[in-house]
Order: sequence, then structure tokens, then C-alpha cells
Amino acid sequence: MTSFLVGPITVVSLLVLVYTALQFQSKGWRVAAALLWMTVLHEAVLVVFPILHSVFTNFELDSVVSAGPTDLLLVMIGEALFVSLFCATLLFGLRSTAKVRSVYRISSLSKQMLYGLVISMLAIGIYGIASPVQDFQQTIHHADYAPTSIVGMLFQWMMGFVERPGIVAASVVVTGASYSRIFRLASGTALFLLAMGGVAEGIRGRAIWVVCMLLLMSLIRRSWKPAIVSTIILAIVVPLSVFLSGAYRSIMFSMNPGTTRVAAVIDLAQMADGEVVERDDQSFLDNLAHRAQGPRNSVVLMRLHDNGEGGSYKPLLSALYTPIPRILWPEKSPAGSTDSTNYGAAIFLVRRLGYGAPIYNMGPILASSHAYWEGGWFWLVGCAILSGAVWFYILAWCRRKLLDDFDTTLAITFLMALPIDGLFTMLSPLYAMIGLFWSAIFPVLLFRWALRRILNPRRRTSVATVS
Repeated sequence: MTSFLVGPITVVSLLVLVYTALQFQSKGWRVAAALLWMTVLHEAVLVVFPILHSVFTNFELDSVVSAGPTDLLLVMIGEALFVSLFCATLLFGLRSTAKVRSVYRISSLSKQMLYGLVISMLAIGIYGIASPVQDFQQTIHHADYAPTSIVGMLFQWMMGFVERPGIVAASVVVTGASYSRIFRLASGTALFLLAMGGVAEGIRGRAIWVVCMLLLMSLIRRSWKPAIVSTIILAIVVPLSVFLSGAYRSIMFSMNPGTTRVAAVIDLAQMADGEVVERDDQSFLDNLAHRAQGPRNSVVLMRLHDNGEGGSYKPLLSALYTPIPRILWPEKSPAGSTDSTNYGAAIFLVRRLGYGAPIYNMGPILASSHAYWEGGWFWLVGCAILSGAVWFYILAWCRRKLLDDFDTTLAITFLMALPIDGLFTMLSPLYAMIGLFWSAIFPVLLFRWALRRILNPRRRTSVATVS
């Protein structure tokens, strides 16, 4: 009986999201509807599909964490409740607003900000593709790195606040007909280098980021061209997907020290051309069900709370003081962690405690289960409503700006709060959104404010005269 209920309960959250997206679309909230459709895609591929796969394979994959139908049913009840309250909050705000016609405009300052982000993203892409591939030790200890100097801290801070808004800005510019050809070319190159840099290291997620961004802009621009480009990228990446996540990683780790990502991509192309790419016994769909571990990992999180090992207030508190430099506070907890290391975060705990995986291994989670891990059913309800309110404010702020492309860029950036599983969603843990605000959104807004003050000195003088 429990097995029979898992499937229908799983589909509830998907249907609620589809209904909400249609409501925002009917009211003319184009950006909001596009973000919701991306969340629908995330929910369908990474939540609903693996659950239905488990139902039809007698929960074989879930047995690794000793999870059965009852455990997954509880997880999906929490997900359905979280999504329903999240969407109800959005719809409550929408009910008091009138239908609007989407009008695009772009101020000179916003265009300069977008161009600055694109150039920075292009520089990061060139630096990344020309850099050596990471060896095994660098890969497993990536979460241990912390800058030990002020220069190193500033460099990492700048990389952090430019990268995610830069990816969105490049997607916005490359699909915008009003932008100059040279910057559209630069944007396309930046996205290409991002995807290739990830593929060079067997990281499929970065190519999927580009696919998602192009699909998103196709919805917002109401243009079929970005969707065609994203389909071409998928046609290249999907056949290599199983190989990249398995055999290729072993090949990459055995490459000569100093091998650049460019050389790694060339080697990969030769492997594919020479049919060296191994065909794994596991099909693409089976591999996807295995990799889409969010529901399965969420069983582990809910058990931790029930056993008195919940995260409590620590993940949120650590996100709130993210701006404090680690050089000034060496024992500061990273955003989302329950201790002074990254390994106290839920994405690491579920793999270590649920699978017996090494400490550096991490996996995806559901925002609903993360809220349950922090404070049980009470906080799951509260977090869903609070997350919905935060998102409605973001969308309303974007709408008040008449869809200025720069403001749209910042709104879309919040989709990347926790892109651990490749696809983007509005349903991220609250700590991730707070951490993203401090690390990326706030610095960009601060820079725009400073740039406006520099470029418009007469406005500053007039204000001072009036006062």
C-alpha cells in the first residue's frame, strides 16, 4: 500500500509548480514564469523521475541507505507540503497585483554592469581553460582550501561574486538582439569556455548550466534560437554523460602533471572520434536515477533530525555572518555548516553518514528535507512560507524595474544558490540563498551604487545642496 502511494504523492509537488507557473504566466510575469518553469524541470528530472524509477525497480537503488517505501513516502510528503506552501505564498502575493505587459528596457549603467560581468566571466573562462586539470588530491581537498593572505582572500572573493552573476549576464547578453555583436560574441565564448572547462574535468554540470541558462532565456526572450543551441549541446553531452562521470575521471587523474584543460578536451575529442569512449553497462536513464540522489539523501537528513542530530539554527546562523573574512575569524563556520569546516554541511553529511563515503564526497538534497533537518515539521512549514515570501519580493522587485536586464540578471542568479545537481531551482535551502546574497548579489549591487555615484556626480551635488 505504501509503495502505491509514493508515486501519486511525488507528482503533487510537480502539479502545484505547473499550476503556479501558469498563473504567473497569465498575469504577464514573464521572468517569474520562466524561473518557475525551470523549477518544474528540476522537480521533474531530479525528484519525480528518480522516485518513479525506484517504484518500478522495487527501490533497489534506495537500499544502499536502507530506505524503503515508507521512508521515501515521508520525504515526498514533506516535499509536497513544502512546495504547496511555497507556491501558495507566491500566489497570495500575485493575487493582489494587476496583469502587466512585459516591457524591456536597459539603462546605460545597467548595460555597463552587464558588459563588466561578461568581460570578467570571459577572463575567468580563459584562465580556467588554460589552467592545468586538477589532480586527484586537489579534487578531493577542494573544500579544504581557505586563503591565507589578504591578496588571496580578495582574489577568491572577486572570483566568487563575479562567477555566478557573470554566467547569467553572459546568457542575457548573448540572447539579446540589442547588444553589440562584439559583446554577444564575448558572451557566447565565455559560456563555451565554461562548458568546455567542466567537460575537460568530467564535470557535466557546467555544460548543463549553459543548457539551462539558454533554455531560460528562450522562455524570457520568447525566441527559439537559444533553445536550439541548448538542444545541440545536450545532443553532444548526453552520449558522453556516463563516460564522463566514470571512466574519463580515472583517465583524467592519470594525465601528466601540468596538462591543460585545452589538451584534455582535445584528448577527449580523440577518444570519442576513435571510439575509445567506453559504453558502460548502465544506461543513461539508469545513470540519471543513480545520480539524482536528492530524495534518497533526504531520507538520511530526516533520520538525523529524528535521532537528535539535526542542524538546528547553525546552518542559517553561519550564512548570516558570511561577510566576515576568515582571516579575521579562522574558526568561522562556512555557510550551511554545523562546524568550522565545509564538511559539516548537509550535502557532505548525507554521503558520509548515509553511504559511508569519504568525508570529501557530497551529494544533492531537497530544500524541504534540509528544513526538516534544521527544525522538524515546524521549521519545514515556516521555511516554505519564508522562502516563498523572499522569492516573491525578488520577483516583484524585478517587475518594478520594468524588466531591466541587469535586475533580471540578479533575480536569475538566485536560481544558482545551490546548483549541486546541475539544474536550477527556486527551491533551495534558505541558508544557500542568504550565502549567495552576501557573496554575489550584495557586492554587485554595491559596485553598481558606487559606479552610479561616480558617473553621476551632479546628482550627488544637487542632493547635498537641497539638504
